[in-house]
Amino acid sequence: MEVFSVAVKENRLQRLDGRVKLVSTMALLIAIVSMREPYIPLTLFLINLSLLVYVGVPVRKLLYPFYISIVVFMVLAFTTRGKPIGVFTVTKEGLKLASLVMVKVLACTSVLLILIATTPIHEMITALCWIRLPKVVVDLTVLMMRYVDTLAEELQTLIHALKMKNAFSKFVSWRKKVYNMGIASGALIIKSIDRASRVYMAMTLRGYGGSDIIKPEGIELKDSLMILASVAFGIILILLDGVIS
Repeated sequence: MEVFSVAVKENRLQRLDGRVKLVSTMALLIAIVSMREPYIPLTLFLINLSLLVYVGVPVRKLLYPFYISIVVFMVLAFTTRGKPIGVFTVTKEGLKLASLVMVKVLACTSVLLILIATTPIHEMITALCWIRLPKVVVDLTVLMMRYVDTLAEELQTLIHALKMKNAFSKFVSWRKKVYNMGIASGALIIKSIDRASRVYMAMTLRGYGGSDIIKPEGIELKDSLMILASVAFGIILILLDGVIS
């Protein structure tokens, strides 16, 4: 399970400086979150979806965010106050808010997927240091990227072991299945704590003292101009959304 390695073929986006892609992603995320109408986020999502297909990222990577957005859509549609539609408890205001949140989730997820798919981990870390992110945040990000796949494999192993014991059989009640999943989650947390303790001791014994060894190189003029252009593009999107609304 490769969470941070999802691109499957060479593409032009990989040649861009990681700092350009990181700042552009941040600008787009801020712009998308600031939107009050769903039209621009939906357009960005469709464009990003075509880019994901272009770089070779499996579209199934969007399934889990899509499921979450559906749940959020249903909750907001039925719980937001407003004028009911027909005999249903769904409100017009709820549908508008739910649609906006749903397309925002999909647009933000697609933007992040493009960043992850086209940026190697070392470039990502260098970019985080370049934007003067606190060292402790960079260190935690490095460790997270290093061990998230390991923990995912541990979870798959636990689930496979439970399946071998018919923990998720069709003859087992849904309450028992939830209980068994809780056991797997608890075991994963214990394994995570144990691994974190061993990694901390190993790093301490080796004299680890921070991430000062990461020193980003100077950025080229064309990359600086691209960063300014991406920030300006985000501002333009926010202003355009204000005009539409």
